[in-house]
Amino acid sequence: ILRDLGVKTWFDSQQLSGDIQAQMAAGIENSKIVVVFITKRYMDKVGMIESAENPRPNAADNCKREFLHAINTKTAAKMIAVVMEPRMKDTSGWKGPLGFNLGSELYVDMSKDHNVHTQCEDLVARIHQKMG
Repeated sequence: ILRDLGVKTWFDSQQLSGDIQAQMAAGIENSKIVVVFITKRYMDKVGMIESAENPRPNAADNCKREFLHAINTKTAAKMIAVVMEPRMKDTSGWKGPLGFNLGSELYVDMSKDHNVHTQCEDLVARIHQKMG
C-alpha cells in the first residue's frame, strides 16, 4: 500500500541475501526515514527482555542491531513508531532502548485491523512531515 501511495520502501526481510548485516546497515543508512513497527515481541527483542514473546534474549538479534543502528545514524527525529498491537499504545510501558528513544514521540496507530488504507495514508503524511 505504501508503494501505491508513492513511498519508496526498503523492507529487510524482503531484500536480504549474502552479507545480511552490511545490507541492513546500508538499508538504514540509505533511508531518509526509518519506520519501526512496534509489537510486544519487537520491544522485548530490542531490549533483550525475557518474556513469553522472547523466551531467550539474544544480544546478536537483528531487530536489536537494526534499531540501535537506526538510532545512531538517524536519531529519533528521523524515525516513526507504528503501533501494531493495542497493548502497545501506552508508551509508558515501552521498556529498554525503544522506550528510551521513541517513548516520547508521537506514533501512528495501526493496532486495529479496520481501514488499513486510511492508516497507511496517516503514515505517509507522517513520513512527509518528518522529511520536512
